Parts: sequence; structure tokens; C-alpha cells
Amino acid sequence: MAQNNELDRAFSEFEKEFDTSREMRRGAIEMLQKEVAKVQISEYDKPMMIQAKMMIVKTFDDMLKSNEDITLKKLKMKLARKDSETNGVVGTAIVNLLKEVRADREKGTEAKVSDLAQAAEDITKRGEELGIKISDGELELCGDSPNSDAPRPEDEKEDDE
Repeated sequence: MAQNNELDRAFSEFEKEFDTSREMRRGAIEMLQKEVAKVQISEYDKPMMIQAKMMIVKTFDDMLKSNEDITLKKLKMKLARKDSETNGVVGTAIVNLLKEVRADREKGTEAKVSDLAQAAEDITKRGEELGIKISDGELELCGDSPNSDAPRPEDEKEDDE
């Protein structure tokens, strides 16, 4: 896979570090798992021995949690990147649609409803291909926006009583 930008290189570096760290963790977990299996607390154990045995169990538990945490972190990063890329694609499509509508209106002709409907259908199709659900009505043609010079309605008076 070609690394086009700095983000791709950063993710590649993270993947390498993750894989190296995961292999070291697996080795440590396997070693500790063997020791935990041997741990038997006896009534004859001195307090320091019990503490040492419990420390082995605690360290094993910490390693397992650490392994889960780093795996979850990797998954969250991948999902965030995928979400960001998807939002960028849809955003670009919407911006392009709006530019086309503006260009049509600047020429003095109103955009045809059928052209807008086709553009909305294309955006919906691209969104579905990317796993984005565009609900009915989100891309409907809106009427003219109200005139920005229109008077603003008065604020309701609050009763202080």
C-alpha cells in the first residue's frame, strides 16, 4: 500500500510499534501464565511469601488488561480514521453539489428539480457504498430561503411576577 501522506506514515509506524509491543506482551503473558498456574497459597506461607505470590497474579492481570487496552486503542483509532475518511468523502460530495447549484443560479437559470433529484440520488448511492445511511428527506429540495432583510419577530416578554 502506498503511503501518500503523513497520516498514512503515522498509522504505518503505529502498526509496527503495536505489533512489536504485542509480541513482547504475548511472551510475558505466556511466562506469567505458567507461574500463575503454580501459585498455591498455603496456611504455612509467611506474609512476605503470600505477598510475592499475589504480586505474580496481579502482574499477570495487569498484563492482560494492558493487552486488551492497546488492542481497543488500535480499534478505536482505525474506526476514527474510517469515520473521518467517510465524512470527508460525503462532505466533498455535498460541497460539490452545492457549488453546482450555485453555478446554475449564477447563470440566471434555476437548477432543475430533476438534476437536483439525480444529484441527491448519486450522493445517497455513494453514501450507502461507504456504509452511510441517508434518511428520507435529508436531501429534499428546499424552497427559497426567507429574505435576510425580513423583520425579526419580537422576543416574548418574560413575566417577572
